Amino acid sequence: LAEFPSDPKVRHYFAEALGKWGLGWQLSFLNHPEEAEPHYRRSVQLWRDLIGDASPSGRASENVVRELGDLSVPAEMVQMLAGILEDQGQSQEAENLRRQLANDFAGLAARFSGPAFQEQRRYWAHQVVSLGLSSLLGNNRRDAARNYRLAIILDPDHPLAHNNLAWVLVTIPSDP
Repeated sequence: LAEFPSDPKVRHYFAEALGKWGLGWQLSFLNHPEEAEPHYRRSVQLWRDLIGDASPSGRASENVVRELGDLSVPAEMVQMLAGILEDQGQSQEAENLRRQLANDFAGLAARFSGPAFQEQRRYWAHQVVSLGLSSLLGNNRRDAARNYRLAIILDPDHPLAHNNLAWVLVTIPSDP
């Protein structure tokens, strides 16, 4: 990463090595969340940088998908880090992370707007909807709702995201 700091592939793999299924995840799995936190933070920042740098200009759509990979991964990294922060009593910082991710996804959707990128946005939204389904399987309805909202940011016409969000919201009547 030090040698090729702007290479999206290097940043992508480094973010994965620190986060999901990487060092942060292993430390969390071993019940060392305090030690996992800085690795998750770095992973989240690398993902945010990748999302912020993604541009449809001058590249084929397939290359952008390859650079970003699965957008459910940065969403999941934010959820993992936010969970650690909430356990440490840092609820406001956890909420700020979630808000930043929503803003990042909104910026991505705006940059890839129009009919030429509709399939790409739908693909990204589908990935995040899948993460919402995983959250439901883990009985975490609040994270599921957040993921469905993120999917709707990426693709406002995604029918499954709307359907699943509606279903989750009626099962969490206390969710504002």
